Amino acid sequence: MSKDKEDDKIKLTLRQIGELPDELEYEIIDTSCARYACKQMLNRDEAIQLCDENDVTIVYKEEDQKISGFRD
Repeated sequence: MSKDKEDDKIKLTLRQIGELPDELEYEIIDTSCARYACKQMLNRDEAIQLCDENDVTIVYKEEDQKISGFRD
């Protein structure tokens, strides 16, 4: 993939809710595009598709958000 295509990817930060083996859900907590809304909930299949198509960071606990940081 070219550098320009990588720069065009939407950047998303998801927070993982739940633990294996239970069904996991993900909440969008940061986005670079109005196409996705903060606080929007996704199931695991939707999150996997987002990861394949976009630049996605997943954090597990609220404290992890401070460790991984947010985009400027």
